[in-house]
Amino acid sequence: MILGGVPFYLNLLDRRYSLVQNIDNLFFASGGMLRTEFNELYSALFVNSERYVQIVRALTTKKNRSFAQRYYRHYKHSGQFAH
Repeated sequence: MILGGVPFYLNLLDRRYSLVQNIDNLFFASGGMLRTEFNELYSALFVNSERYVQIVRALTTKKNRSFAQRYYRHYKHSGQFAH
């Protein structure tokens, strides 16, 4: 699920390391091949990617989940979310 079955991403896995080590190396290590993938992907997919990024970041903390849900509903119904 982390790599979504995308062949390019799957080819980045190094069989010498565990999945956890690979994820750490790819996403979190300085110079990791996928370290900036989240921002690049959202910028490419959404016109107003900043709003989506704020929601995703808020969802990462339990304290902010209700805020993220209200924020999303507000903008979804106002038509201000554009793909």
